[in-house]
Amino acid sequence: MEVAKKKTNNRYLLLGTSAAAILTEMTMFGHPLESIKIIRQATDKSYKTILNDLIKESKVKGYKTFYKGYYPWAMIQSMKGIPVLYTQSFVSENLYKNIKDEKKVGIIGGLCGGVAQGFFQTPLQRLKTEAMTMNNNNNFNSTHLFKKIINKNGINGLYKGLAPMTLKKGLDWGVRFYGIETFKNNFPEFYQTTPGKFVAGLCGGLLSLTTLPFDVMVAKIQKSESKLDVRQIISLMKQDGFKGFFKGGVMRAVHSSYHTAIVLSCGNLYKEILEDKFCN
Repeated sequence: MEVAKKKTNNRYLLLGTSAAAILTEMTMFGHPLESIKIIRQATDKSYKTILNDLIKESKVKGYKTFYKGYYPWAMIQSMKGIPVLYTQSFVSENLYKNIKDEKKVGIIGGLCGGVAQGFFQTPLQRLKTEAMTMNNNNNFNSTHLFKKIINKNGINGLYKGLAPMTLKKGLDWGVRFYGIETFKNNFPEFYQTTPGKFVAGLCGGLLSLTTLPFDVMVAKIQKSESKLDVRQIISLMKQDGFKGFFKGGVMRAVHSSYHTAIVLSCGNLYKEILEDKFCN
């Protein structure tokens, strides 16, 4: 009974620290970095133009310019690690009974966790992208934005881009966990430290660049006022050649690495603090 109770407590601790770590990452520059990436992918504007537009707007609206869609959609989205870690942990625990290969188990668990995250994240990402790319931001209101999408397209409007999102998230977390597990196997002692978790997160985050084409698809599909479907989006991307599938790659590399590193290291740090305070 005590063992079962301890496992349950550890799982709740993992979920809580995950949400706190993601919220930390979003608040500490993660949300602005993602905003620039999404605007680049959805509108095809250059980074220079995007930054100039944001700086110009910020002179009127202040820091809120860089945090469009943060409240409440990004704050709710901070719980996106819960489906990943819970599903990954559950799948890995059960698979390890039959497959004694940590790396393989980690990849499969990551794939399953990513798909689960895709279902959770799609409507919130849709609302965030709408806020970031809508033409008239002067009258932006999160409640009105939600009602606008529901009235126009129903619940399906919130799940626009679900297919590429779940594909992206599944593959994304599969390769991230592959990178993390590879780092862990090569540097087991360093990995146990918070700096080690940070570096492992950077490695895993960089590997997730392989899913960038799905990222571009999601941004273009979920862009404000977009009426394009997946086939039309792919045709448009083909017109730009190779670079059409990898737009926003620079900012994705920065944000993905930063996100994974902060979440992994802060999650570990928060877990250690709470364990010392409540579990000893």
